[in-house]
Amino acid sequence: MESMETTWDSIILYFENNWESYFTMLRQHFEITLHVLLITLFIGIPLGIWCVVFRKQQRWIIGIVQILRIIPSLAILVLSIRFLGIGLGPTIVIAKVQ
Repeated sequence: MESMETTWDSIILYFENNWESYFTMLRQHFEITLHVLLITLFIGIPLGIWCVVFRKQQRWIIGIVQILRIIPSLAILVLSIRFLGIGLGPTIVIAKVQ
């Protein structure tokens, strides 16, 4: 039980000493998230409308977007190979994390 108290004391001490940088990073995180959300909306809504209006091109647009969705997963998989190795195990771990 003592180690739990020590851990909480360490966390509290960290935030007492670094609260300014913590909130600065938290604000930056929210700004990045908002920017990404807006970019996604500006791209996704017109593509969705395009798919509804031009049914023949819908298959191609969805295919391209699905390929683009794979890129972050592949990047994480490549970076994790150094730590987890190669094989089914690391692939499953990355799939669950994503």
